[in-house]
Amino acid sequence: MQNTALHKRFFQYALPSMMSQLLNSCFIIVDGFFIGQNLGDVGLAAINVAWPITALIQAISLGLGIGGSVRMATALGKNDLQEARRARGNTLLMLLVSTVVLGLGLTLASPYILPLIGANEELYPLALEYTRVICMLSVGQIMTTGTLPLLRGSGKTIHAMVYMIVGLIGNIVMDWLFIQVFQWGLAGAALATTMAQIFCACMTIPTLL
Repeated sequence: MQNTALHKRFFQYALPSMMSQLLNSCFIIVDGFFIGQNLGDVGLAAINVAWPITALIQAISLGLGIGGSVRMATALGKNDLQEARRARGNTLLMLLVSTVVLGLGLTLASPYILPLIGANEELYPLALEYTRVICMLSVGQIMTTGTLPLLRGSGKTIHAMVYMIVGLIGNIVMDWLFIQVFQWGLAGAALATTMAQIFCACMTIPTLL
């Protein structure tokens, strides 16, 4: 009976966590679908060239979120609420600092980084158009990616999954509106992604606090 209860509890946490992480990776897939339909191979190639910069932002924020989540969950397991709050607060502070450092730093550095990672004369303007919006509005990606592990670490795995579903639906709607209707191209794709992630952050942070 005890093993059955443990297995049930494990999957209660694991499955929503896996699903929310999977949904998080679907944002770029949605962008690629609408870009491919409207800008063709050149648009898709430009997104692929710009992707390492986006991946860097995601990797750093995810690392901070997972590290803070482990500290917080360990403290909660010891019933040390003060330490858990400290871990949560320190993680949120580091995420905010990363927003300023990465957002400003990569916005300034992306014109020099893109040629080094494969942006030729044809792809460079499109890749830079996409990257600038992603970097300038990176607060959504950083805060959402970083706070989702904290939510899961505090036992709110269903909340994390639901917020990702809502954000992904918002991304699809805004991609259709900005790319298909308004014809804003790669800037529209980046704006749709960042706005959806900012919307997710507006849900995750109050729930976490």
